[in-house]
Amino acid sequence: VGKETSNAAWLVIQHSNKIEQYLPMIKAAGENGELSKSLVAMMEDRHLMNQGLEQIYGTQGKTITTADKTSISLIWPIQNPESVNERRKEVGFEESVEVYCERLLSVPYKVYTLEEIKKLEGSAK
Repeated sequence: VGKETSNAAWLVIQHSNKIEQYLPMIKAAGENGELSKSLVAMMEDRHLMNQGLEQIYGTQGKTITTADKTSISLIWPIQNPESVNERRKEVGFEESVEVYCERLLSVPYKVYTLEEIKKLEGSAK
C-alpha cells in the first residue's frame, strides 16, 4: 500500500488498544520491508510497557505520579540497558537512548528497574 499508508496504519494501531492483536502483522511487515524496523521496535516496546514489562529498545517514555504526588518523566525500564544503544542502531535509530530521552522528555536519561517504578508509585509491597 506504500510507505505513507503503511505508516498511517501503524500510527493508528500504535495509539490504540489493539496492539496485541496487530503486532504479529506489524512484525511481518517489518520483516518483509513493508514497514521500518524502527516502527516495529516502537510498537514492541509499547506493547511490553503496556503489559508492565521491560521494553527492548527504550522508545517509550512515561510520566508517573509517585506516592507523594510528584511527577517523574522517564524512559520506561529497559531489558539489558547497558546494550540498548546497540539494539537501537540495529533497527535504525540514529539517536542514543540518552539523546532520545532529552529530546522526548527534556530530562536526563536514568536507568530504572520495574521494581523501582513500583516503589516510586507506592505499589510495592
